[in-house]
Amino acid sequence: MPAHQRRIPAELKRRLIARAGDKCSNPGCSAWRVHLHHIMEWAVYKAHDAEHMIAVCPSCHDEIHHGSLSLSDETLYRWKQIDRVNKRPDASIFVESALRNKLLAGTICLESNNAAQTVFKFSNGNALSFKVLDGDLLRLDLTVRSLSGREIVRVVDNVVRSSYDKIVSFEYRAGKASLLIDDSREFVPEWLVPKMRKHEPEYATGGKILAVDLEVIRPGLVRVQGCWPDNDKAVVITERAISFCSAGLERPVSIAGGGETTTLLFDGAVTRDMFGFQ
Repeated sequence: MPAHQRRIPAELKRRLIARAGDKCSNPGCSAWRVHLHHIMEWAVYKAHDAEHMIAVCPSCHDEIHHGSLSLSDETLYRWKQIDRVNKRPDASIFVESALRNKLLAGTICLESNNAAQTVFKFSNGNALSFKVLDGDLLRLDLTVRSLSGREIVRVVDNVVRSSYDKIVSFEYRAGKASLLIDDSREFVPEWLVPKMRKHEPEYATGGKILAVDLEVIRPGLVRVQGCWPDNDKAVVITERAISFCSAGLERPVSIAGGGETTTLLFDGAVTRDMFGFQ
C-alpha cells in the first residue's frame, strides 16, 4: 500500500523477516542481520508493499545495487517464493585457506599429521574433530549433547546447527558463532561446575554455560571453546586451558600453553592417547 514515509512499519518488518526464515532471503547466504529491500524502488513508487519487498543481508543488498554479478528482480521474487520449512538456526563459518591449519583450544594450538583427526569422542556422542581438505582447507566437526542424549549443537564441515530450544542462546556474526545454555542439570552433571570453579573461579557465572564458541582468528586458525559433558566425565575448553574433568577427581586436569606460539602436534586423540582420560 502507498506510504509517504520512509520508515517501514514494525509489523511489516516482522512478517518479511519471518518469511525469509529469520535470515537473508538468499538461499546461498547464512547471514542473519538483514535489511529490507524495495524491489519496486522506493524513490519511484513511494510504497511499502510486502509483495514487492524482501529481507536481505547488507552484503547481498549491496550486491543488488552495485554487484558485478547482477541480481535481477526475477531472482529476488524467486527467493521470496521459497518455502522455508527448516527454522532451526544454521550458520556457516568460513575459514580462509592456509598451508598450516590448527585449532586454538585454550592456550594451545592443536595440529595433526593426519588429514582427519578426532580430538576426543565420548560414548554419548559428544565429540570434537577436524580435517584438512585439499591440503589447505580447515573443516571442523563437533557434537554437544545433553546428559539425556538430546542434541544441543552439531557442527558439520563448519556449518553450525543448533537445536531450536528456549534454553539455548545462539549468537552469530561472520567468522564467529557462540551458543550459551542454561546451567541446567539436564546439560551438565551437578559436580562439573563446582570442580571447574576450583580451577577457574569465574566459570559459568551468571547461570549460563558456554556450550560452544567458534571464532576464526586468522587463515587456517579457529579458536574453539565449549563444554562436552558425559555423566562421569567432561572436557571443558575455555580461553585459559583445556580441562579434563571427572567425577572421581577433586579438580580438573588442565593443560595450558602460550597461545598461538604453543603447538601440540599429534596423531591420536588428545584425551585417550596422551592423558589416559577414559
